[in-house]
Amino acid sequence: MWKLKTIEAENLCAFRSLSYMLRQGVTTLIFGDNRDNESQQSNGAGKSALLECIAVGITGSPLRKIRSEEIINDAAEECRIALRFINDSAAEELLVNRRIPRKGASSVSCTLYRGGKQVVTDEAVQPSVDAYNRYILDKLGITRDELLNNFILSKYRYEDF
Repeated sequence: MWKLKTIEAENLCAFRSLSYMLRQGVTTLIFGDNRDNESQQSNGAGKSALLECIAVGITGSPLRKIRSEEIINDAAEECRIALRFINDSAAEELLVNRRIPRKGASSVSCTLYRGGKQVVTDEAVQPSVDAYNRYILDKLGITRDELLNNFILSKYRYEDF
């Protein structure tokens, strides 16, 4: 079973730099602490941006119905996202790196490790961004709909029943 281990991002939404290591086996509550506008308490503190980082890192698309370049910090020309997954039962690690420029094409790369050593075959090398997006979801053993409907819980995907 794959588990998300670390999240890193540069110039994503309001974050210039983000580095977060997830603790396994516990529920994580994300509570915002807005440090640049005391009148807003937790609004604008980056809670949704953290979920956006995970969604874009895995699927290549934002949670919200916006263009990918809209998640780039206003002061930057591109954002970068790095997600590290671990699979203890298979002794594997998967590192996903994405670069999203304001102008031009996005890029993605994957690095696979087995037993702590980088796999040097072309297994994690794909011919296009779409192929990488499929590879990542296939490797994690999940569909995009399963990810967005069952694992990333966000007001942007909420549907009343």
